[in-house]
Amino acid sequence: MPKLSRRIAWALLAMVAAVAFQGVVSADDAVQITFETSGEKYPDYSPDGTQLVFQSDRSGNWDIWVMPSTGGIATQVTVDTSYDARAKWCPAGNDITFETDRTYGGKILGYPVPDIFVIPATGGTPTQITTYPQYDERPDWSPDGTQIIFSSDRPSGTGLLSSPGDSPLHPSNLWIIPVTGEPAVQLTFDDGYENDASWSPDGSTIAFMADYDGNWDIWTMPATGGAATQITDDPAIEDNPCWSPSGEYIAYRKRTESWPSDIWIVPASGGTPTQLTDDISGEWGPSWSPDGTKIAFFSNRTGNYDLFVIDVPNAGVIERKDGTTWSSIKGRFEGE
Repeated sequence: MPKLSRRIAWALLAMVAAVAFQGVVSADDAVQITFETSGEKYPDYSPDGTQLVFQSDRSGNWDIWVMPSTGGIATQVTVDTSYDARAKWCPAGNDITFETDRTYGGKILGYPVPDIFVIPATGGTPTQITTYPQYDERPDWSPDGTQIIFSSDRPSGTGLLSSPGDSPLHPSNLWIIPVTGEPAVQLTFDDGYENDASWSPDGSTIAFMADYDGNWDIWTMPATGGAATQITDDPAIEDNPCWSPSGEYIAYRKRTESWPSDIWIVPASGGTPTQLTDDISGEWGPSWSPDGTKIAFFSNRTGNYDLFVIDVPNAGVIERKDGTTWSSIKGRFEGE
């Protein structure tokens, strides 16, 4: 291909990709896919990769919404005056779990007191899964879709620490509950803080954040309970772990004392982390696409909380599949 035609082809393909994503490309190649004046947080890919579920206050209240994973028109799933958040898609694709304070409506230390609910992905009547009158939050499905793991302050009832840096510290542990509801089974028994549980694709392991050594790091443990293994060891705050579809890597958020946070990737067995996003703003809530090529997250890099999608880099992290992702289009023509 002649040099001029390469440049023309690159320009045309770049425009086509931008239109397809309905987004804006950032300096680190992340693609913005929501543009509301409201907040959009914590995306999670559907099992087939075609949709994202997320929380948004675009209706004037925090509810659960679903939209195409490349951007576009969003559909409201929950319609309630409560705080609905932290949604996760079930492996079969027919249901969504989320946390909500619609049962109790009160607050502890200024934070909503949630329970875990499940609702059809197309909307409808939600089903309450946990019934404990304190904090039950941040659910994730088992790969077989029969159980949900979550964080809770039960049985102490003193209230969960909702984000790193809050004071005073309150203990929380990980619990597992059948999708049919109570009783829940306690998985961890530490006096510290465990949250953000993420089930490995094969169902054998749980990744989570914990302050075992006085700092928030990523740990893993058997899904049946037992000794935990430290995966990250950094003075920064690390949370929001999410497994790659292959089970080889864990994406997570790393936040420094100066506040900017980025999405990083680390081997699931531990090792050298790789930085994925690179922006002076905050990035949260990574969700790996089912084909392993992309990670969705939310960021305030625009001055507002919006959803972004970024390609997973090729170098030493994961073997890229052929496709029409933004990076593969760029790699075909950039610099030629």
